Amino acid sequence: MIRYKKKRKAFSIIEILLVLAIISLSFFPLVHLIVMSLPVDYQDDDEYIATLLAHHVMETIIAKKAKNSDYIPSASDDYKPIVLNSEDAK
Repeated sequence: MIRYKKKRKAFSIIEILLVLAIISLSFFPLVHLIVMSLPVDYQDDDEYIATLLAHHVMETIIAKKAKNSDYIPSASDDYKPIVLNSEDAK
């Protein structure tokens, strides 16, 4: 009697689960990269403006310090603010 090997017509459930696990693990870093590349959603315009002003002040201090190593920023009353109210910044 000759026995023929049965041809496999379908995948086993373990093979399918293994493939799904590999695919899901490979998609996680891609989804993470997409989420991280999205722009930051600022809660408030005031927070955004405050951040921009803080960066500007820090850049000014660093630039003045680079120009004159003895420069120390003052916190006195004669300091004029850049923006007096939020309407000036918009």
